[in-house]
Amino acid sequence: MTHAAQGETSPTADLKTAFWRGYTTDTTDEEARRLFQARFNRPPTTVVRAAGLVLAGPITDTEGRHDHEAVLC
Repeated sequence: MTHAAQGETSPTADLKTAFWRGYTTDTTDEEARRLFQARFNRPPTTVVRAAGLVLAGPITDTEGRHDHEAVLC
């Protein structure tokens, strides 16, 4: 799991309030970063492994979180 630097908000604090791109647990952290970069044209702020998922993000309002794709939140 990626940890926030000292003085930053913990990524787990945003797990319930932000939108994240979800991947299966067989996805490596590096692959999740690469796939997120390909989709959103920027690297994710963090990659978190939680509850049997790999979450990359967060996704901002302007990055299409309201499109018709399934987005985990």
